[in-house]
Amino acid sequence: MLVRCIVLSLDRFESQTDAVKVTEVISQCCLLSYMSHVENRLSFLFRLINIIQVQTLTQENVSCLNTSLVILMLARRKGKLPFYLNALRGKELSEKYPGFLLNNFHNLLRFWQEHYLNKDKDSTCLENSSCIHFSYWKETVSLLLHPDQTAPCAIISYIDKAYMSVDKDFSED
Repeated sequence: MLVRCIVLSLDRFESQTDAVKVTEVISQCCLLSYMSHVENRLSFLFRLINIIQVQTLTQENVSCLNTSLVILMLARRKGKLPFYLNALRGKELSEKYPGFLLNNFHNLLRFWQEHYLNKDKDSTCLENSSCIHFSYWKETVSLLLHPDQTAPCAIISYIDKAYMSVDKDFSED
């Protein structure tokens, strides 16, 4: 939750019109300054996705999934979603686990759809805690789960065929 709060606060500051004041505030706050670097946000994103799986999701750790979505929604707003997905692909390749992270994330997002699209109270909580309309959450998840392998915002287009397991039932081990 702290990471999500920092990311949302940074986005709020960056959207202010007074660029000098924004730079001043960010430079005075170590956390905002740290998270203002894309490589640090990507590092958090990788770790947030990597530490959870559908089989291990609980009330306590589902916030990791939602925080990763917030990071990607903000990247989408700035037209950087393909960049982030490509960076995740590069990171999983460099970690010698090709396909694991993105397949895992795909499964987590399928779970997310099943859970949040049927629970008004939970979806309202997401919207209220992030100040991001729930429709934008749904649109972003739909884009990420798009089945077109040529779609630049679809996770599937960043998974090499040899490592693809997105068609499996996400609740399987």
